[in-house]
Amino acid sequence: MSQPAHASRRKVNIPFNPPGINKQCETAVWIYGDIHAGRVPLIAVHGGPGSPSPYFTPLGQLTEKYGVPVILYDQLGCGDSTHLPETRGNIDFWTIDLFLAELGNLIAHLDIQQYDLLGHSWGGMLAGEFALTQPKGLRKLIIYSSPASYPKRAASGLALLAALPTEFREPLEKGDVDEQFKNTKEYQAAMMHYNRTHMCRMDPWPQPFMDSVTLMSQDETVCSTLYQGGPFQWKGHMKDWDITDRLPGITEATVPGGILLMNGKYDFVNDDSVAAWSTEVKADGSWMRFEESSHMAHLEEPEKFLAVLGDFLMA
Repeated sequence: MSQPAHASRRKVNIPFNPPGINKQCETAVWIYGDIHAGRVPLIAVHGGPGSPSPYFTPLGQLTEKYGVPVILYDQLGCGDSTHLPETRGNIDFWTIDLFLAELGNLIAHLDIQQYDLLGHSWGGMLAGEFALTQPKGLRKLIIYSSPASYPKRAASGLALLAALPTEFREPLEKGDVDEQFKNTKEYQAAMMHYNRTHMCRMDPWPQPFMDSVTLMSQDETVCSTLYQGGPFQWKGHMKDWDITDRLPGITEATVPGGILLMNGKYDFVNDDSVAAWSTEVKADGSWMRFEESSHMAHLEEPEKFLAVLGDFLMA
């Protein structure tokens, strides 16, 4: 794993005893800056599930530019955290509650009294679920390219698929019903076109993103358990996840500093997928849409992204 050097960064491994398994595990955590020096730290929850934190390393610039301490971590089952390949397919173990427990354990272990929380993609789904537990110390919430409704997220993906040129659409449609076809060069070329249009529009992809992609491909236990099928036809038990009706439970008391919603113009998590975070949450909020980005605005429009996020955190 190649990551940019930051003089202020340190790594800690936090012990974690996951519910439902008799095994001592660890959560790998990277801390930028001093989380106990008075500035409210930002905890960033990565996507996937199972796409570890290297692609988030540019967020460390918030420490350099704004003095905001940043905490990145690899969720259980990926990256430098404990891997559990023997639990592949165990939907009773790999649950949202497991990841909420891991995040709560991290906050308690680091003795953080107040914090801001950013969740990207799957991580934003977790961040929303975490906010609904009314956790002590949560100040601001950032939901970044995350659906409020997975059925709407799936519908947006199908709409984007239908809009592709035939040479790309047909291989992707075939791959959704024939797993073996996904191994063909034709399918992989079509998937790369889709990802370069709606996942990350940079060419070549930046190294932090490539590091996460590589690590995720080495162990797909988490993703294959939570999201079976895909990338357009979903069969896993998360396919019906929808937080929309519960979002009014996120109030000004939950996030006294407000909520920031972000996504990209070309994002496969489109406006319809994320809109409920803006309309249903009962707290002050704003919505930033990055016009030159897809799903990775912090990489595609880094200066603008850091300015928007930094200004929100410092306000």
